[in-house]
Amino acid sequence: MLAPEAERKAIVPFLVDGVDHAEVGKKLSERKICVRTGRHCASLVFEKLGLDGCVRASVAFYNDIEEAEMFLSAMEDITRGS
Repeated sequence: MLAPEAERKAIVPFLVDGVDHAEVGKKLSERKICVRTGRHCASLVFEKLGLDGCVRASVAFYNDIEEAEMFLSAMEDITRGS
């Protein structure tokens, strides 16, 4: 996780070791899971970190447990290379 303090926040930026952030976004999109990828209007921050971008997941009051479980299942598959 790029922002450990985000553990209990609604917006979580992250990377997956060995998988490009855009590819993570594409794989999630194929499962109808919407995230943002890229530099998120913070190019200078990403440049300073030496990163090309990240994935950003958000949750809100309208998300339910089923959607969270779908996201976690998809992320498990992505991190396993499935």
